[in-house]
Amino acid sequence: MYGSIGTLIIILLWIYFNAIILLTGFELDASIYNAKKNIKNKI
Repeated sequence: MYGSIGTLIIILLWIYFNAIILLTGFELDASIYNAKKNIKNKI
């Protein structure tokens, strides 16, 4: 019984960390895009 609960916890943690990595990547991409857009507008 405890093995199945442990497996469920591991899967949920894996999904959680993947979501954090994905959202961090989106934020980084948006920041780079905005920085490039601001540089083009200043020139």
